[in-house]
Amino acid sequence: MKLLFENWRQYLNESKETRGPNDFFYDISQSPDKITINVLDLDKNPVESKKKGTNAHISMEKRTNVPNWEVSWSSSPQNSEKVGTIMYLMALELAEEGLAPDSYETSPDARRIWDKFMEKNEFGVEKELKDGHEGEDETDPYNFVFFKPKKGILDQYKHKISEKEAEKPEKGGFDPEKEEKMAPFDPETFDWEELDDINEQTEPYQRHSRKTYRLFINKLGKQGPNKYNVGGKMRKPSTKHITSGPPGG
Repeated sequence: MKLLFENWRQYLNESKETRGPNDFFYDISQSPDKITINVLDLDKNPVESKKKGTNAHISMEKRTNVPNWEVSWSSSPQNSEKVGTIMYLMALELAEEGLAPDSYETSPDARRIWDKFMEKNEFGVEKELKDGHEGEDETDPYNFVFFKPKKGILDQYKHKISEKEAEKPEKGGFDPEKEEKMAPFDPETFDWEELDDINEQTEPYQRHSRKTYRLFINKLGKQGPNKYNVGGKMRKPSTKHITSGPPGG
């Protein structure tokens, strides 16, 4: 039954009319380190790509270890022809510093498009050997950076393009305005007696910390006599224990 359903689905896909570049809209979002072109249908909804479970789009990233942009993902719409090439030509025009294949993985479909740009081509795409790749395989697109043709493709499809600035991700990490305010350490209000009731701690971190802790207590004791030691009856704090180590210590 499952095989029958899959065959029927494949038949429906193959029987659909093949669509070209003019049958879609192209939604472009840009940030300093990422550019994405999403392919939309004529109702401006995402369209399924040839890669099962994904929507058609191409993404480029400006990674810190290379001067040019790299394609990080590409997938053209199902039942389409020449749309993938147009997506790459748009990407080349948007990547001012040049565009290269993904340094992690390049799919066979993407490789076929890069191969189109390797020789003198009808699109006018130029290429340069990457720095440090001299003497390497000059038939492999990975060793090259590609540049937009003199005649741009974006103007040709401007009636089908929308552009926007990419949404900035929420910043994580330390925010002093949101951190809980901690009171400074006050040796006169700290419950020193609690330290003596803790069992001997033997974990590596705790063994290390006990030594540091003893130094801290001894140094603190040199700051002067305890003004609140009425009648000399207050217990002297132990320097052998710490209250706790980090989780898993």
